[in-house]
This record gives sequence, structure tokens and C-alpha cells, in this order.
Amino acid sequence: MKIVCNSSVIIALSYIVRLELLWELFEEVYIPRAIYYEACIKGQGRIGDKELRRAIELKKINLIEVKNELLVESLVDPLGKGEAEVVVASLELKSDFVCLDDKLARRKARSLGVKVKGTISILGLALKRKLISVKEFKESIIKLKDFGFRFKDE
Repeated sequence: MKIVCNSSVIIALSYIVRLELLWELFEEVYIPRAIYYEACIKGQGRIGDKELRRAIELKKINLIEVKNELLVESLVDPLGKGEAEVVVASLELKSDFVCLDDKLARRKARSLGVKVKGTISILGLALKRKLISVKEFKESIIKLKDFGFRFKDE
């Protein structure tokens, strides 16, 4: 299975030291160039920067260029450049999922026929596949909440 990820997911999973769940759950993990820029250039020295650089270096996460810049530009405003590139990359790669946490970006992706997962559903899938324990799942949720990650309690 293939997944294309947004920077919020990379940052959140890096914060809880669980970025590896992406490649443990999916055979192919991709990020477009705008996400690399957000996490590693604009976000240099912050959470997610070194983790993403390392994952790319180890070929666990693949850095790609989107081809349809016109579609990207049509999605920018209301979406950010990174979110738009994630959605377009997902369409171009025919990925199984796109991983986005932003509500509007998720809605836009679904409207284009893209299946969506978020950070919490990645953790839920890891729990279901026994890659993490119930205790680790709960601890991760608490850490994310303390980090300022917003999600519905249910």
C-alpha cells in the first residue's frame, strides 16, 4: 500500500517518536517537495526536521515532485501549498491513502476521491496490527494532546 503524508503527520509522529509506524504500516511512503520544505527548510531545527531527513536518507520516505502544478495552484486557497501538493501527489501516484489532519484539507481530498487517514488513525491502525500496545496508544494520545494536537475525544 502507498500513502502520501502531510507535514503535520510527520511532525506529530516525530514528536511521539513513532515516525517509523509509517513504513511499518505502508510499503511505500511519499512526501511532495512542499512538505520537505515545510518540515526541513522552514522548520529547520524543529521537531520533524531531522527525523524526516533521516527517513529520506534511509529511503523509508520518498521525496517526489508533483507534475500537475495547475491542479496544485487551483487547490491553494483554501488549502496551503503543502496540503495541495499532498492531494495532487496522491492522485498522481494513485496512492491508497493520503495522510492529512486538517479538516478542510481532508474534506477537499475526499471530494476528489482520495481516501484519507490522519495521525490518530495511523496510531489506531498500528494498535490493530499490534505494532503498539494499548498503553503505548494511550500514552501517544496524551503526548499529542499536550503538544497541542487537536482532535475529538471519541
